[in-house]
Amino acid sequence: MANIAGTILDDILPGTDGNDQIAGYQGNDLIGGNGGNDLIGGGYGNDGIYGGYGYDSLYGDAGNDYLNGFGGGYSVEIDYLFGGTGSDIFVIGDSTGNAYLGGYNAVTNTDGS
Repeated sequence: MANIAGTILDDILPGTDGNDQIAGYQGNDLIGGNGGNDLIGGGYGNDGIYGGYGYDSLYGDAGNDYLNGFGGGYSVEIDYLFGGTGSDIFVIGDSTGNAYLGGYNAVTNTDGS
């Protein structure tokens, strides 16, 4: 498991193919979980958070965040997306699994249905 931490600046934080814990902290961060079952927190700022493959928990925290579960459609998976304070956008990919949402302002399903 990788533990990846951001800074008070705007960070780009890519995860690994394994299970990751990623914290963006402050700044407007771009965070990608890639593979594995990831726990990702954006922190303060307007963050773009992408879970990738696996069972992911995405927390936007404070700010206007973009959270994308991105299932990929190849496996049944369950993602948890929590926006926090601010105006957040949630994108649910073409996974055959489920997404549990909390604190959202807009939801987009990208499989065309």
